Amino acid sequence: MEGLNTIEGIPKHFNPKFIDCTRFVKARAKEIRSIQNDLPAVTKNTQALGLPKHMRRRSMSHNVKRLPVRLRRAAEHRMTKSLANANKKTKAKAASRRQKRRPKNLREKFEKRQGDKVWLETHLWHAKRFKMAQQWGYKLPLHPCDKGVRAAYRSTVKHCTIQEISFYEVIEVKGRQENIIESLCQLTCPETGLTLGAEMYLSGQHHGETMLYHKGTFPYGAITKVQFLWQCLTLTDPIKDESTSAAPSADRKLWMWVHPSAFSEVLDAIKVIIESDSIKVNDLRGELLRFRLRGPQATAVVTDAFKVSSIPPKSDTESEGSFWWQDKICQNPNLMTIHEQQSHFWKSLESIQSTTALPSRCVVGLTVRDPRILLPKQRHKVETDPLKADYSLPRCPQPGAQHAVSHIWDGSIRESLGSTMLSTHTINEHRRNLLVPGSELDLGNQESRIPVLLLQSPGVQHDNLATSSHEMVSPLGFGGGWDVVLPKKWGTVFWVGFVFRGARAVGLKESDNTCLHQGQPRLPEEYPDTKSGQEIEEIRAKDLEASFLRRPPAKRPNYAKLGFLSPFKCPWDRLLSEWTSKYDLNDNQQLGLNDSQQLGLNDNQQLGLNDSQQLGERNGGATQLLSGLPDFYILRNRAHLRQLRSIFLTAAKNQAGSKGPVVTGGPSSKDLHQLDQRALVWIRVDLLQRGSPEAFSMICLPKPCDLEALNLKKPNPAPEETIKNKFKLDKKQKIGKPKPENKVTLEEKVANANLLELNSRIIIGFVTNGGHVFSRGKGHAVGFCCLPGLLQLVKESVNYVLVRDSNSTKYRFATLTVLE
Repeated sequence: MEGLNTIEGIPKHFNPKFIDCTRFVKARAKEIRSIQNDLPAVTKNTQALGLPKHMRRRSMSHNVKRLPVRLRRAAEHRMTKSLANANKKTKAKAASRRQKRRPKNLREKFEKRQGDKVWLETHLWHAKRFKMAQQWGYKLPLHPCDKGVRAAYRSTVKHCTIQEISFYEVIEVKGRQENIIESLCQLTCPETGLTLGAEMYLSGQHHGETMLYHKGTFPYGAITKVQFLWQCLTLTDPIKDESTSAAPSADRKLWMWVHPSAFSEVLDAIKVIIESDSIKVNDLRGELLRFRLRGPQATAVVTDAFKVSSIPPKSDTESEGSFWWQDKICQNPNLMTIHEQQSHFWKSLESIQSTTALPSRCVVGLTVRDPRILLPKQRHKVETDPLKADYSLPRCPQPGAQHAVSHIWDGSIRESLGSTMLSTHTINEHRRNLLVPGSELDLGNQESRIPVLLLQSPGVQHDNLATSSHEMVSPLGFGGGWDVVLPKKWGTVFWVGFVFRGARAVGLKESDNTCLHQGQPRLPEEYPDTKSGQEIEEIRAKDLEASFLRRPPAKRPNYAKLGFLSPFKCPWDRLLSEWTSKYDLNDNQQLGLNDSQQLGLNDNQQLGLNDSQQLGERNGGATQLLSGLPDFYILRNRAHLRQLRSIFLTAAKNQAGSKGPVVTGGPSSKDLHQLDQRALVWIRVDLLQRGSPEAFSMICLPKPCDLEALNLKKPNPAPEETIKNKFKLDKKQKIGKPKPENKVTLEEKVANANLLELNSRIIIGFVTNGGHVFSRGKGHAVGFCCLPGLLQLVKESVNYVLVRDSNSTKYRFATLTVLE
């Protein structure tokens, strides 16, 4: 039938006034059943038990007796099941702040926060006052938040600074002296200075430093510079004379402080060369602490903080083995005599005016009192009393062999010191119970006796930084002081004692500035021929490049247009390769210069190569490089450095003494021409006029016209570099236009460019660290120059160079000095 609904049998447009309920519900029963099955299960007890809504109460959910009796059994079952699930998911109640601040809980919290980095013992003190940074696996203080490098320099010159260098890791080598020397001398070279086996260091009265190399790779294959100390021989024989050397068969201990960036490499190199089973190598990381105090008042601060403790004899009523000093010192008359001699010597140091009055790199061992007992009531500066000062150097006390004895060498004593240390709370309780407030606290035998070592540092002692014979960058003794070696767990209490006596705490930034004033290379940043030095260069280059790329192109300089192909890293390998191998020196090819501006290196003999020794080769193949090591080296031969230095000092005298006679008969450079020319030389440049050189600045050879302008004393004699427009930035490709074929990108242009021919002045080196020198009020920088470039400068008999920053086109004249 047309127009009717086939399902209901009702016309399509019919509007009924009633429906059949039975037929309607039956048609939708299936849908209602499926909806009920899909609904989630009801969780509330009262609703699930079918209790009417008007009888439900909130208390029924946790009190079953509120329910009717007929529903209690089912409710108890549901409640038990619910509580079991709740106990699994419920978190522990958060601890209160009072509970969190308890020492035990704080210690656990700090250990978790360290993670993959190690905190120094003074980390909490530094974190409140310093900018901290993660380096070499440690959390180290960079610089204080209140003062800058000028305040730190003022303290270094006039009073005292303190820095924690406990991140230097210690290696202990134990065994027969002759075996240790025979093994470890394979990693050193006497041409670089005194080594581990020098007679001066074997007695343990002096500490030293030396450069380590991989076996059989010198002058290549450098590892790092380490500081070392032999255990004093007179630990059991105090009557032995100072000049008496060690018996070759004596069992000795040797400590080496290694920078953490090269610790694994040094440890692996030592294990490779040690063939004797009688030699043991121990890792003492975290066992010893080291503080560095620098300044003329460092001795006054240390002598006021360290008071030699008394060693009373053991009474009959005391039990055996109560304190380490009773068993080790009281029972041995020789050690008791040594302790008394050390006490008299330490008191005599209160009258000296400066640390430099003592023998260079001497060692003093003491057993001192707990610094918390002697802590000043308020912070003040400790200085040498002028009325008590002894200005006569001949009467200055000289340390002997017995003064270098210290019980800190004993590992069992170091362990016992941490376990028997009284808490600060206990000491404060004893102080509170004093009858006379403010009087000195006497704990008797309960007070700790701490063995320490003091290592003297001479600072600037000779004219290593002199541009001429009378000119110095820093005063004599600058940077001198003491290095204090302490057992673990005693760092914070001694640190606070030094700070309360006026020592200014400094970080890595201030330490780098001190190295700049001293002319000493920073470790490991200025050791580019080591693996650790290359790693930190790569990290720094990535950080600088990332910071550079965060700026828009219009707000950052185009270094390639300014003539800098590597603005964030010094390209040492590229510089040496182009100086030694890229040009055919036999044909006297000129580096973009005219006839009067030749490079001056005519053949291989001038570059130090004979007929069987071509550029870039090694002498006899004895220095096979290990994987990952640089293909160049730093010239550290003391004789060659002194020879090169003397040549430049002679040239400086001739330039400065134009009014007087010319100095002749200076040292010759023939021996330097015979060296392997893939060498870098540590140098310093001092600007003649205004400005401060920055890192990555280039050091260039001046042209004859530049020297003429300088001699004529023109207002602005230095030249200016032209812009390299061929290194313009690539324009963005417009949408819809095809890309040009064979287009050379900016990166390809930079990679194919020649470093020496790019600028009008030939590059011979780069600056690694520079700034304003406060002692002279001038710009000052240190860096490296390639040996062939310096030999060309020697041929011209001048020590003037041109320095240009990476963001400038202006050259500046500077004098060059070779550093040792």
